[in-house]
Amino acid sequence: MKIYENSDEANLLILLAKSGVWSYEREYRLVAQERVAAVKGADTLMTDQSFLQLPPEALRAVIVGCQADYDNIRAFVQRVAPRVKVKRAVRVPNRYQLAIEE
Repeated sequence: MKIYENSDEANLLILLAKSGVWSYEREYRLVAQERVAAVKGADTLMTDQSFLQLPPEALRAVIVGCQADYDNIRAFVQRVAPRVKVKRAVRVPNRYQLAIEE
């Protein structure tokens, strides 16, 4: 598969690819389709009006990326899931590294 290839499989691979350098994060990535526009027969998670329903207690924390709007994301999470912790990724000075702050 070429990086310039324009296929559904190649586009999905870009979303799922991650450098081994970050493997310690034990990150999960979910790809879902909006139910009303879903490809028939696709075996994927489905959202309804951009929301993915998770089982209670499935989500323990949200880590907000270092360039994301932390305050708005934190306010949203506190409103819809007050028990979920919200953490922030910050750049470590002079290193190619991120630190996670509570």
